[in-house]
Amino acid sequence: MSDTFINKIKDFEQELKIFFVTNNIVALFISNDRGFFEKLAISIFKDLGLPSFSFAHGLQFWLNDYDWKRADYLVVWGILSKQDFVNMGFNSEKVLISGHPEKINIAKKELRFDVTDILVLGNSLNGVNPSNEYTLTDRSNCIYYLYLIQKCLKEFNITKVRFRPHPSENPDWYRKNIDLNFYEIDDLDLSSSLVSSSLVIGPTSTVFLDALIEGVNYVVFEPHNQFGFGLNGYRIPSMYNGDNENVPVAKSVVELREILKEKKLVNISILNDICQEKYDLEDVYSIINTSKL
Repeated sequence: MSDTFINKIKDFEQELKIFFVTNNIVALFISNDRGFFEKLAISIFKDLGLPSFSFAHGLQFWLNDYDWKRADYLVVWGILSKQDFVNMGFNSEKVLISGHPEKINIAKKELRFDVTDILVLGNSLNGVNPSNEYTLTDRSNCIYYLYLIQKCLKEFNITKVRFRPHPSENPDWYRKNIDLNFYEIDDLDLSSSLVSSSLVIGPTSTVFLDALIEGVNYVVFEPHNQFGFGLNGYRIPSMYNGDNENVPVAKSVVELREILKEKKLVNISILNDICQEKYDLEDVYSIINTSKL
């Protein structure tokens, strides 16, 4: 890295610091702590003695003991996420629970579970690696995942399901590589799609929470190895790895078959553990107000 480039970064850092001070910005909110600008902003706020907060904008899909620790505080939706991070070595006092503004007063519904209109979610590639390790992923696993589900469902004489790719994915790529006689691409908005579904099958995903709120059972199908890593090489959080007794998890086609055969339901009482019922930022406000004294 050239001295000229380093000096430009230092100049930019100084300009940002002046901007923050001039505009009386008293706290930093970021959605992750791995990007260049996020890291730079965190560093500046530490120099200024002002608090920084990483807001986890979903249910985490990987765990490690390195990321999410750069900011002063991590804000998550519920106690289950907090416990996962604490178990990875996070300071409990630095992990705050906020709930979610769109998921207040969640009504617990009896979950639907039948095979008349199944929605399958894709196991998409993640767009970023954990900072402390390199994860080699294989795009063919996206297709392999769907093949495993199709093979299992055909044993139950199911001949047609809807498939919903991740929003970051190109449905046309899937159309070239999957059995369109079995999979019909779902292009409804998420809420409408879940409302019309009799069952959802998918991997580690925030849609797990959305499905439960809409009253449809979510079967977690997350094939992983003996080291606790999933199909794409990530360490799987406790809600999706089988450790939580309230969430039946299929780690193989055999276990997926068993869950479908026995109609094992997610325990709906888990909702408040996933996402605190009340949206509350009082802890965040208190920290900001204290830092201004």
